[in-house]
Order: sequence, then structure tokens, then C-alpha cells
Amino acid sequence: MKLGGESVTVEIDETFVGGRKRGAGVKAGKKAKTVVVGMAERDGRIHLQTVRSGKSYYVRPLIASKLDRKTEKVVTDGDGKYKTFFPKEKHVIGVHKKELRDKNWTSTQTVENAFSLFKRGLVGNYHQLSAEHLDRYLGEFCWRYNRRKMQPWLFDMTLVNLLNKKPLPYKDLTF
Repeated sequence: MKLGGESVTVEIDETFVGGRKRGAGVKAGKKAKTVVVGMAERDGRIHLQTVRSGKSYYVRPLIASKLDRKTEKVVTDGDGKYKTFFPKEKHVIGVHKKELRDKNWTSTQTVENAFSLFKRGLVGNYHQLSAEHLDRYLGEFCWRYNRRKMQPWLFDMTLVNLLNKKPLPYKDLTF
């Protein structure tokens, strides 16, 4: 399912997850980090996914596959790679330094908040997270985040699915 659409603003940014290498130095820790690209509709859904690198060659296909072409406005930070992704009339570039000075944080706040929630969840819930399975953790987080307003109905939906669906065999679960 694509994010965005008519009269929807989508924020796009990336963050780094993991990478702590004890006793190996700062450089080794930076190399071990995994790049996660995030897309968030303002007051709507999110999509977080790992990419091989933060370079435009890897980010562009993800954005093309997940962003609706009819999206009214796309907001990014000042990273130069985004300038060629979107038409000028749709693209808004936020400058974090100016926003911090003016105390008016508006550009990519939604996606930054989603990153923050995900990282806090990692600290509180998961131990020994590996880059190999990071997309699964991101998928679970996005599922929960995108259904955060459905809390009163989730339990009933779960019961109905448990009664009406066939069990998932372990073989299919583990590929």
C-alpha cells in the first residue's frame, strides 16, 4: 500500500540503527550501523525500511515504490539527494538548524518521532537485535503504529481471525 495521495503531506528522512561495537572504536561502530529510511504521512501512516546505504541509488527505488505520485507535498531535510527526486512545486526542504533556532520544529517532525518511538521500543523490548532481522522488527512497529487509533477493536479483530483462519505452519513462518 502506497503512502500519500491527494491533499496529503509525506515526510521522508533516514536514521541509523545499531552499530555498537565494544572495544572496536567509533569508526567500527559507524560502519556497523544500518540505514533505515522512513516515510510518514502527517497524522497518518508510516513506512520504515532498511536500505543498503543512504545513497540515492538505494533510496530512490524505495521511495518510488512506496510514495503515491498524487502526493500533494513531500517534506525532507536538507540532504541534497532529495532535490532530484521530486518536482520543485511539491518538495519542501526543512532546515533543522533554523527550526531549532526559531523553536518551530515543523519539517520532518512526524517521521523523526516515529524513529524515536522505534528506538525507545528497541531499548525497552528487544535485546541482541541483528541487522538481518531488522526489517521484521520495523514491519511489526509499522503495523502497530498504523493501527494505533484502532485500539478498541484490535482484540475483537484478533479473536475473529483466530477463529476463522488456518494456523500458520512453522515451516512457512521460517521460510
